[in-house]
Amino acid sequence: MRTRDVDEAIEAVSKVYCPHSISVTGRATGIDSVLEIVQPGSQPLVYLSYAAPVTIDAGHFSDLFLAIRSTAGRGSALQDGQSATWRAGQTLLFCAEKDTRIHFDRDFTQTSIRLDSNLLESVCSRWLGRPIDKPVRFDFHPFTEELEASWSHILALISTGAPPDRHELRPRRLLDEYVLALLLHHQPNNYSAELQRDVRNPTPHILRKAEQFIRESAEAPITVSDIAAEIGVSVRALQATFRTWRSTTPSMFLRETRLKRVRDQLTAAGSSTSVTELAFGAGFTHLGRFSDIYRKAYGESPNETLARSRGASRRTKPKAGKS
Repeated sequence: MRTRDVDEAIEAVSKVYCPHSISVTGRATGIDSVLEIVQPGSQPLVYLSYAAPVTIDAGHFSDLFLAIRSTAGRGSALQDGQSATWRAGQTLLFCAEKDTRIHFDRDFTQTSIRLDSNLLESVCSRWLGRPIDKPVRFDFHPFTEELEASWSHILALISTGAPPDRHELRPRRLLDEYVLALLLHHQPNNYSAELQRDVRNPTPHILRKAEQFIRESAEAPITVSDIAAEIGVSVRALQATFRTWRSTTPSMFLRETRLKRVRDQLTAAGSSTSVTELAFGAGFTHLGRFSDIYRKAYGESPNETLARSRGASRRTKPKAGKS
């Protein structure tokens, strides 16, 4: 959407975020607003600019967590008496249920992600291994340089992604959970101390249960937090267990299990077997990355494995007898 009408801009942006008012400040006489939703869904990626200095009164910011990255210009904000400023290349994270006012200068353009508050609480709970007793609240200041670098990578990954189809629903869910886990671990919040506390004495019993569940469910669209929930431990305990007893992570073990499953199917392949079909069926949705991972693991491409398997099958197939 592009408009010079303030009311039209308010109506469109309110549908994406929350009800608010906009006032044009300084000598500007109007706006030239551009709104673009690049990736819809529960955590949409949005581009927005006003081409004028504006002050936004968002009221109580009801049920809204919003990470706004400035791609140009400067901004300032106030949430429940806490103030912050940010500039191009910086991201500021706004929390839900706080009185919020924001000012953008004329040059301010943003790339933002509206965070799913229900999923945020679920991810936090799974990492802790218990229900949370208070709403998640992040500190109100721009990201550190380390977190900003990771955030820039996430924005690029989402913005270049293809529209979701039946195969893309799985990686988007993984990405949504990863985004929230990243923020919980790297942007200070009221659960940071507990999330960073070491897990004591991870047991091999947890490992055995996790490995069994992964082997039985590898073809399902499971995540690491699904594994932890299934066996009744926190994600922190699950991660610590795999580090201690396998020197790896549960996500790497899941990927290796899926990769071996494809390898076994390719080496026992029939004439109708498709590499694409097997890769998608095992949870790999980017064929280029799958081929790279496969080659590093087995020293050949999946197509080369399939061709060799078919050649061996033809050589061992008994010839039809003469009538």
